[in-house]
Amino acid sequence: MELWMEILLLFTPGLILVSILYMLNKVFKYKDKLISTFGTIKYKVALFVSGGIAYYILVFKYDLNSRSPVFTAVFLSYIYLVQYIKR
Repeated sequence: MELWMEILLLFTPGLILVSILYMLNKVFKYKDKLISTFGTIKYKVALFVSGGIAYYILVFKYDLNSRSPVFTAVFLSYIYLVQYIKR
């Protein structure tokens, strides 16, 4: 039972953040606008660089490990933003 609670506490902030990003994308279509403006490659490179900066700040400045809910939330939001399905 404790394992399920730990998993729930670990992934809940990330799932909430990804849900918020999904709803904002449905309303404002920011991913489509950014990709149409800069292109897929530049969009993914910019996300990779900002993800690297976020990783550096979280790990080295705030000393968070990969089992932290904040780290998991940032990682899941990065995965959501990187995946792109052409319509």
